[in-house]
Amino acid sequence: MASTRSVQRPSVRGVTLPCIVDLTSLGDCYKNSTDFKYGYDEEKPCFFMKLNRVFNWFPEPNDGKDYVELTCHFEEGDNEDLSLLPTDKPGFLAKFYPYFAEETWLAPIAAIKVNTTSAAVVLCEARAENIELSETYRLNRGATGKARIEIKQKK
Repeated sequence: MASTRSVQRPSVRGVTLPCIVDLTSLGDCYKNSTDFKYGYDEEKPCFFMKLNRVFNWFPEPNDGKDYVELTCHFEEGDNEDLSLLPTDKPGFLAKFYPYFAEETWLAPIAAIKVNTTSAAVVLCEARAENIELSETYRLNRGATGKARIEIKQKK
């Protein structure tokens, strides 16, 4: 069910300003440099995730959190070589939503750093009270709140 709460976004002279993502919170997956390789030069790549725009959708985070939680794990093996960033709130801050088709709206991002050179499959889910993860929902709507990332070993 859609929420009817209102949102006040900051504005200057009637122009709505976007919420600002603190890119430094992405740790090893961000550096303000034109030659930054996002971990690919070390064979420890970073992948970036965002939620698709859903008009007038208000996230309902789990357990009183103020963000939609992103959980990721390897399909097989140990998860020690996987980092989610930002580490303090791994996911997407609820304050960025809802999307009202503003030209200045920017989606929040999260990063996944894979600290291994082995071939692997990473499975991720966006978790909130109003994100359905069932396979039935996926078949009916074409949306899952899930992502599968396949990493192949260099030959």
